[in-house]
Amino acid sequence: MLNHFMKIALRNLTKRKGITFIQLLGLTLGLSVFWIITQYVRFEKSYDQFYTHSDNIFRLAIHFYSDGKLSGGDAMNYAPAGPAMASELSDVKDFLRITPEYGKIIFRRGEALHEETKVFYADSSMFSFFDYPFIEGSPHKALDGNNKVVLTLSLAERYFGPRQQWTVSPVGQLINFNHRRELLVSGIVADSPPNTHFKFNALISFDTFQEENPELIDNWGWNDFYTYVLTPPETTEERLQSQMAAFVERHKGEDNGNVFKVQPLRDIHLHSHLAYEAEANGDGNMVNALAAIAFIILIIAWINYINLATARSEERAKEVGIRKVTGASKARLIYQFLGESFLVNFISIAGSILLAYLFLPYLGDVLDKPLSFVFSNQPFFWLLLAGLLLGGTLCSGLYPAFVLSSFYPLDVLKGSSKKGRSKNLIRKGLVTFQFVVAMVLITGTLVIHQQINFIQNKSLGFSLHRKLIVNAPGAYQNDTIYHTKFLRFKDVLRQFPAIKNTTLSSAIPGRSDYDLDINGGLGLVGSSGDQRMSFWAYRVDDDFIDTYGFKIVAGRKFSWDRKSDDESLILNQAAVQRLGFDNPEELIGEKIDYWGTEREIIGVVENYHHKSPKSSFLPMILRNEITGMLYYTLEIEAANGQRLSETIDQVQEAWAQVYPDNPFTYFFLEDHFNEQFKEDLQIGKVFASFAMLAILITCLGLFGLSSYMVVVRMKEIGIRKVLGASTAQIMTLLSRDYLYLIVISSAFALPLGYYFFDAWLENFAWHIDIAWWLMAAPLILVGLLSLLTVSGLTFKAARLNPVNTLRDE
Repeated sequence: MLNHFMKIALRNLTKRKGITFIQLLGLTLGLSVFWIITQYVRFEKSYDQFYTHSDNIFRLAIHFYSDGKLSGGDAMNYAPAGPAMASELSDVKDFLRITPEYGKIIFRRGEALHEETKVFYADSSMFSFFDYPFIEGSPHKALDGNNKVVLTLSLAERYFGPRQQWTVSPVGQLINFNHRRELLVSGIVADSPPNTHFKFNALISFDTFQEENPELIDNWGWNDFYTYVLTPPETTEERLQSQMAAFVERHKGEDNGNVFKVQPLRDIHLHSHLAYEAEANGDGNMVNALAAIAFIILIIAWINYINLATARSEERAKEVGIRKVTGASKARLIYQFLGESFLVNFISIAGSILLAYLFLPYLGDVLDKPLSFVFSNQPFFWLLLAGLLLGGTLCSGLYPAFVLSSFYPLDVLKGSSKKGRSKNLIRKGLVTFQFVVAMVLITGTLVIHQQINFIQNKSLGFSLHRKLIVNAPGAYQNDTIYHTKFLRFKDVLRQFPAIKNTTLSSAIPGRSDYDLDINGGLGLVGSSGDQRMSFWAYRVDDDFIDTYGFKIVAGRKFSWDRKSDDESLILNQAAVQRLGFDNPEELIGEKIDYWGTEREIIGVVENYHHKSPKSSFLPMILRNEITGMLYYTLEIEAANGQRLSETIDQVQEAWAQVYPDNPFTYFFLEDHFNEQFKEDLQIGKVFASFAMLAILITCLGLFGLSSYMVVVRMKEIGIRKVLGASTAQIMTLLSRDYLYLIVISSAFALPLGYYFFDAWLENFAWHIDIAWWLMAAPLILVGLLSLLTVSGLTFKAARLNPVNTLRDE
């Protein structure tokens, strides 16, 4: 019987090759999109899922409140918090603290000298929390004690050569850190996987950091430490969170403005967007939106199958009638039509897997994610495959099967059908749904594009262009030698005609949060405790404001001629407002109690975007101190590429003379600053691609449906032409149903598009308003594409000679 069903199914599918091809192409494209997005969504949701204790690890973040209002949040916590929780709370079995090395990091071994990133200090419990595969060494003792370092394999190979050539293990050997300390290599681990929120290149034992900073043991004001706690399996987020208020009050006192937030490890990547995150996190809402789009596009593809299958009902009505007269039961007919649906879905799934396999690496490149279609070892894949095949067969085949099998033999053999109206209503409803989806996706594509363009072109409040950034030296302490070399290097740079200005600072716009200080408890001298606020701060020299083109709105800038400026401050307008002032002039000459030191406010600069314009202005304080500097900024005169290359070579030569023990590392600020838009641009491209695919699948369905309906109404067209109807009248007759559907669709699509994407724009501190044309464009575009799809077929039919269409009557 199965063989018989398959033969009839193949015969029916090949009878109308054009319709079958459209069904197969639409389903294949829809399933391909589904597979591709599913792999991306699974990757984003797989972050930190693979650690043995991932269900029982929580990170302790802080929310800061001032006058009862949330003023900010920090992914880091205080150094004593972890040990105190482990000793006081029965729900905490162990703790882990991690803090970054904020300064320049230079490792040296022999002749190998490199500047490194992602170097952290970590407690000895690190590998009990995050069980990395150890290549060399023991995870239990690797970070126990002073002056120990664990390297990733890629970093170890940089200093000890390829692993295959190791005759002696790197474990037990020494590596120099910042020219001031020898570290014992105590372990080599696999590189951090791409789907973890905390990635590192090297870990130094936390005891090393504590030895240099003994005051941190009881310091509840220094919140520079990622703090994780390990709990028993029965402990929930709610249960642990309920203990935080009393815990904070015990150690910080009443009305301290701190609220400790417990974050499950698995939620950090998609649902935590605090200051000082270890890396840029993903967007859970966007991931869920893409998952929804995957299902919607798949539904659109199934709708095409349903529409085309039911549209052929008149053609197959006589087949059904004859088979019923000869004894075929309704159940047997349903099995037959479901078999056809199964065959179409099976072929489409096979084709979609091939397409996904070919195009998923391309999407991975666009999103900068290591996406690959590897399914042999994924039980999830095989379950999903079976579910799609079964679900697709039922979803796309069940309704047409019941429609076709329910024809009455007497009616269909006489050439009449009593269910045409109901079928047409359902078919039109399905087409309307496709139009709604297409319009919403086009709206999203346009809004995302306009918003990204807006934030990229928004005035930043400083000069971004022609800024060459050179990482400052890390081999000297903040002493006389440091200052002497700093001034000497600036003097050399001033001699180069292509360099307009040079400045030194501890932070630059668009760089890591790690470079900025969050200084809490600051206020004007004489202010009360509840008037103390948190501010972002960094250190600059006297040329910083001129080099970056900041606009002074009150007071003056720092001056080399005034020694008193070493204790002075410059604020931005956001900091002025945080202090409760509207007029910046009123603050000039006032003093801030800066942790026991009175510092005079000598100037106010216009607000500028230290981070991406996606964020609001930070309340910023600029301090005139030459300590802990991280960056030289060189403002380059406009020049061609060759002259720029020559200037960089000159700077490198000067660097080698002044700082021979430091690698020369540089980048252009504009390129680095624009990295902040990278994820938005990627999402925009992906969204636009899937929107176009949804429109393509919809147009394929329209083309197939229209072509079939034209064939069915060919004799009607011939009769109308004989009676005098013009080509334009016939085209209007055949197209107007689709125009009605487009108008109806817009009544649903435009409010939905406005609602969803207006809510998306609220995630940006600065955003566009959704203009009327952004809502009108999807309607016009879908209308034009639909009419073009339908009009070509109707024009051809309307131009046919009536004699050819009526000669069989």
